[in-house]
Amino acid sequence: MKDTLYLYEQLQLLSMRDEDGKPHDYNLTQRVGYALAGGALMDLLLGGYIGLDEKKNCIPKQHTAPNVTLNTFLQRIVKAKKPKDAKYWVQILYTYNTTSGRLLQSLIDRGIVRQELRKQWKFFTVKRFPVADIAAKQAIIKRLENLLGTEEPPEYATLVLLSLAKSARLLRYVFPERFHNNPTALDNDVQAALKKQPHGTFTDEAIEDAERRQEIMEAMEISLDMLMVAVDVISDAVGSFGDAGGDGGSDGGGDGGGGGH
Repeated sequence: MKDTLYLYEQLQLLSMRDEDGKPHDYNLTQRVGYALAGGALMDLLLGGYIGLDEKKNCIPKQHTAPNVTLNTFLQRIVKAKKPKDAKYWVQILYTYNTTSGRLLQSLIDRGIVRQELRKQWKFFTVKRFPVADIAAKQAIIKRLENLLGTEEPPEYATLVLLSLAKSARLLRYVFPERFHNNPTALDNDVQAALKKQPHGTFTDEAIEDAERRQEIMEAMEISLDMLMVAVDVISDAVGSFGDAGGDGGSDGGGDGGGGGH
């Protein structure tokens, strides 16, 4: 892995099965989608492409980003008529910009994931996306493992990634042995790790930036949790309608990007 992967790319890798690139659990598709949107937003914040105003709205500080995917995200924020908060942008980015095909392309371009075309039943062409650079994925998991059960101060980005993986309910796949042996202990270790202070010597300006980043991370985690609760409620309702002979519901639509899926 020549270059450091962005948060959304790392989270995408953690959500995939190594052998074919399929999700570990299709029931988590929406959760992972929201977390990927949250990861992209944090990439923009950590990279200095956006900042926060006094109302904690996301404000563009630059008008372009070097990564194609992040630049697409950034343009939505740049072109917004009014400033919006993290929850709004997580909803928007999830709705319009976090389809797996779009996000996988950067991993393919980097050689981390390989695209394969296979014939199925001699009629259909099926795409598979096996992980080509297993070492790159294992390095991500190793950094996350190092956060657990140690007093070492973590890197800020790694802490954010752990928080996003937790929100997406991917911990059982990131730490399968720990989860199998004692899921409660794993949850406790993750909770303790997320309370750690990132390492580094800061100037006054950097301290303020770090505090703002911490605020948006906490706000985003709350937003993700709220969105996930809503998704669970909708799923339960759709299931109930289906049991009652309904048609399964319809899209919520609207311009806020928070419509149902």
